[in-house]
Amino acid sequence: EAVAEALDAARPLGEERRLRLEFAHGLEEVTVSADRDRLHQVLMNLLSNAIRFSPPEGRVWVEVAREGEGLVRTDVCDEGEGIPEEEQARIFEKFHQVSPGPGGKRTGSGLGLAIAKSLIELQGGRIWVQSSPGRGSRFSFTLPAMPGT
Repeated sequence: EAVAEALDAARPLGEERRLRLEFAHGLEEVTVSADRDRLHQVLMNLLSNAIRFSPPEGRVWVEVAREGEGLVRTDVCDEGEGIPEEEQARIFEKFHQVSPGPGGKRTGSGLGLAIAKSLIELQGGRIWVQSSPGRGSRFSFTLPAMPGT
């Protein structure tokens, strides 16, 4: 439900850039033990970044799956320009912004990913990125699964 709500909230931003926003979920419903408002904030930070850095008419999607025993992993993926490997370790630091490509400019405050990291860690999870220049990015986070689900 939280992912579907965040995608609905982000849809107008995606439509402005003619992006397809998709929820690629499996048949199994998973539930996390988390603060709903904070989870929504994390998802919106990640989705707005994915939308901002994706090319027009591209795709942004969210995947949710069990991750081992007692965890749920959520991935927010895009087809954007990607993040250079040397910057990936720093993007979760306050005020850090990825260096723009040729002719590009920096956007945002550099706080969204730092806030997302803090909110995920406070709820017992972790967050990371996998990215390659020219191949997009996959921001992933885990949260504890709700006991009994």
